[in-house]
Amino acid sequence: MVLSTPEWDILVFSTALKLSLLPSYRSTDFEVHRNWLAITYSLPLKRWYYDETSQWTLDYPPFFAYFEYLLSNIAVLVDPKIVELNNLEYQEWSCIAFQRVSVLVTELVLGAALLKLTRRPAEPHNQTTALAIAGSLYLHPGIIIVDHIHFQYNGFLLGILLWSIWAAREKKFCLSALLFASLLNFKHIFIYLSPPYLIYLLRGYCIEERNHDHQRSSSSSPELKSKKNIDQHPIIINNKKTLSFIKLIKLGLIVIGVCIISFGPFLIFNNDDDKDTQQVVNLSGIIQILKRLFPFKRGLNHAYWAGNIWSIYSTLDRILLKYQLSRGLIVDQSVLNSTSRGLIGDTHFAVLPTITPNTCLGLTLGFMIIIMSKLWQEPSYNRFLKSIILSAFTSFIFGWHVHEKAALLFLVPLTLIAVQDYYLYRTWLIASVAGISGLFPLLINSTETPIKLLYTFIWIGTCSRLFKRNLHRPNVSNLTIFLTKIENLYIFGSVCLHLYFEIFHSFIISSRINQTNNSLEFLPLMITSFYTSIGIIWSFSRLLVNFLFF
Repeated sequence: MVLSTPEWDILVFSTALKLSLLPSYRSTDFEVHRNWLAITYSLPLKRWYYDETSQWTLDYPPFFAYFEYLLSNIAVLVDPKIVELNNLEYQEWSCIAFQRVSVLVTELVLGAALLKLTRRPAEPHNQTTALAIAGSLYLHPGIIIVDHIHFQYNGFLLGILLWSIWAAREKKFCLSALLFASLLNFKHIFIYLSPPYLIYLLRGYCIEERNHDHQRSSSSSPELKSKKNIDQHPIIINNKKTLSFIKLIKLGLIVIGVCIISFGPFLIFNNDDDKDTQQVVNLSGIIQILKRLFPFKRGLNHAYWAGNIWSIYSTLDRILLKYQLSRGLIVDQSVLNSTSRGLIGDTHFAVLPTITPNTCLGLTLGFMIIIMSKLWQEPSYNRFLKSIILSAFTSFIFGWHVHEKAALLFLVPLTLIAVQDYYLYRTWLIASVAGISGLFPLLINSTETPIKLLYTFIWIGTCSRLFKRNLHRPNVSNLTIFLTKIENLYIFGSVCLHLYFEIFHSFIISSRINQTNNSLEFLPLMITSFYTSIGIIWSFSRLLVNFLFF
């Protein structure tokens, strides 16, 4: 894949920027992944999902474990201490450099996918816009914050997602299914995006329009009829459509095959030397993996509330709780701690009804059904892409124990459609402001403030100017003008809010809070979460209306 001069410029600038962040703040996720390198290198495969040497146990699907195993065999050449199982919290520069560079190198998967998606030889007049989209995503502040500072491999994983989307656009349906099934076996959070794939592959690949002329000719010729039955095996849905049984089986075999490659070794390699218990232990090994992947003991909210509907719900409950306290009403201390400090675990509400996993599941499924119904009716690529974005929005807004980092699942694909029209551009703008700023609390040191604020502001401003440059702004109604002003006010408010919390808050009232009322320690995070949730929910509403009615 030959790069143009502007593409080389983006790659060089991106690499230099990300290399400069090597010594920056690292979250506990850095030690998580170092420990996974040690687990996969030091232990036999059968012990990977059982090891508890560190609290950071392996809890990603097998493909990611194999990925860590490959990296560990390179890491041992750089510094053997990196992969020592008991060498917890290893922070030597060799370890830091290796893990940081591994993120940078594997992110090339994202870069290649962006080039494939945005390069359209049939549309040479749009190459400037295509370059803007590719560059904006490769330099996305969210990916820089989460991967290159906080530390994860989201760029690599999102690259696989975009490759799958590209294959779907090119009608390479089996390849798309293969890539997405592989992605699920790298990180199971992408399961929220599986309904659009299921519907789109069924409607776009398995269900075909009936050819009545060919049907009549086939019925008059036994030889042709027999050949058609062997090749197609269609199941008649109605007088216009048939379901190809062969294609359905092919997709099923692809997905099952990927899962066998992923989980199969854990069935083959026994976890016990007693051959009489081999079958039981093998099944227990798979169950152990599933327990690691789906720990249901976690509470509604993460330690830092993601900017979704439950942060609004929790904030409202907190306000009502304060009102009760001001009236001298008795309040359970455990409720006060749970709602004010963002602790991990079950979230207890003082006034409002407690939210259960079934509530989250019901809301998520309800919106998913609405979205999938529309995709079923009109299974175009554009609606497929929008349904992926909406599914990511839905799981983020209504899901159980949502991480703020999950915003990348809708922020990245949303950028791909931001240049389609002015309405979608505005949707992207609000979502980007809210979603990226919702990631700021991940970086707790003041030394990262410039990358959080300055770089994000520059990125949004530059992308905004490039994206809307060739967009026609239609005639607007008074309602649209009013909503646009409200949106602009929201953006301005977001800038002011984060400038205050990141720069001025600690100088003005932080010491006063520590001296008087420690319950306000979580206040800046709560306000940030509440404010970003408004923008994210509004962006979701805008896109949902566009998807359903236009």
